[in-house]
Amino acid sequence: MRYNTPDQIIGIGGGGKDIVYRLFAPNIKEIDRIDDLTEDDLRTWVIDEVMDPKGLDLNRHHQERMDAFILDTDTDEANNEDRPKTDKISEVLKQREDAHPQSVRGPTISYANLVEDSTTKARHLLSENKVSRVRDQTGISCWWLNDDNVDPYDDFGGGVFRRRSLSKALYSMSQIGTDDPLNGLRNAVTSTSDVAMVVGIGGGTGAGTFLDIAKTLKYQHGFPDVTLFAVLPHDDEEDDIGANAYAALSELEYISLTDQQLFESIVLIPQFSDANETDFDEAIVRTILSYYNLQGNGRNKLGVKDAGRLKSTAPFTLAATQVLQYEGGIIKQAKERLEQFYDDREELL
Repeated sequence: MRYNTPDQIIGIGGGGKDIVYRLFAPNIKEIDRIDDLTEDDLRTWVIDEVMDPKGLDLNRHHQERMDAFILDTDTDEANNEDRPKTDKISEVLKQREDAHPQSVRGPTISYANLVEDSTTKARHLLSENKVSRVRDQTGISCWWLNDDNVDPYDDFGGGVFRRRSLSKALYSMSQIGTDDPLNGLRNAVTSTSDVAMVVGIGGGTGAGTFLDIAKTLKYQHGFPDVTLFAVLPHDDEEDDIGANAYAALSELEYISLTDQQLFESIVLIPQFSDANETDFDEAIVRTILSYYNLQGNGRNKLGVKDAGRLKSTAPFTLAATQVLQYEGGIIKQAKERLEQFYDDREELL
């Protein structure tokens, strides 16, 4: 049995992008200099599964796909952290791809920033002309920003600082620009794609844009299967984080109850205040991978459409954010002893 991965995975905002980085390199946060990252730091068992051909012969040659996309608003981290990380991971992935005995296509990772296009500057959020263009293109009925909540000189160093209404506006503004930050994702997604979307719904960038991005993919790219992996804040977080999460969950419930099915499944990932960050992030990665390897009708049973529920409630799947590890060597030894036991008994009979 082969291991399955999502065709595309998009990490939005700080929480989402950290999970995508860890998917490729589990210990990336412990590496002092990103230039020191090597193939030994990769999650090779997943990457090799993506690269290895499927099928019994060359006439049935088929490969898994796994194209990763990171979308953020933090202009400070864009060139200081995110692009060096994605460039280095891409470089090491290419080395592994080139070393493969067959001609294969390895996984990819790329980065985009919502506010680097000339159209998505803070001052443009207050421009009547540009807001009018956004209205015409997106069909929104009102604009929710004004001089009281937008600094026209904001360069978004540090991102949007949990202002989900601001990131939502920035995404809308990016759709009338010349450089669509989702261009790479748009080109990759097809009607048959399995897309994983990872977002922390207590923040600003992810919580403010994930629904609009899901609508873009769903309605403009042939209705691919998009699964949302939404990380919940823990109960000790600050009030604005809890408010963002509450608003995002309310929106998810609304689109479900009004039959606007943007997601195949919605997987909520609870966070506990005493959880180790490294262990928690790894549990999220394993949750995503496990979901795409459910056997039989498992994924359909978790789906939004087929979930048995009251019509007044919205279906969610709650993930258990723990990783249970077993020693492979010990299991192998136990299996060998059991097989030997059966062999001995057969000889006696």
